[in-house]
Amino acid sequence: MKKALPILVAVILVVAGAAYVFLSKPAAAPEAKPVFYSPGDPFITNVKDSNHLLKVSLVLVLDDNKATKTLLEQLNLRNAEVRDTVLFILRDLTADEISATTAQDDLREQIRTALNDKMDTQEIKGILFNDFVMQ
Repeated sequence: MKKALPILVAVILVVAGAAYVFLSKPAAAPEAKPVFYSPGDPFITNVKDSNHLLKVSLVLVLDDNKATKTLLEQLNLRNAEVRDTVLFILRDLTADEISATTAQDDLREQIRTALNDKMDTQEIKGILFNDFVMQ
């Protein structure tokens, strides 16, 4: 019995130490989830200097923070400006630019930058394409 007591005390100390280390870690911050905004119907426009049409539907990826609700309200109120900005960019594309291997990535960045400037924010983090078709 005398030999078991020191072993029991040692086990209790190890378990208590492990519990202290485990429980004293700060809680992980919740992972931010993106917020999505759709400007509505697909964009359909002529391709510059060709007989082709371009059809694009997209979704904006917004930063998830307290200001996002305000930005969503502004996007809804100013949806015509959002659509005009995107359409202006799409209308200026040539068939060669649309067919380039980096066209969609370049266009994502161009639209994101233009919309952030138009809305006076930096909360639009990305652009996702649902459709991107040239006929």
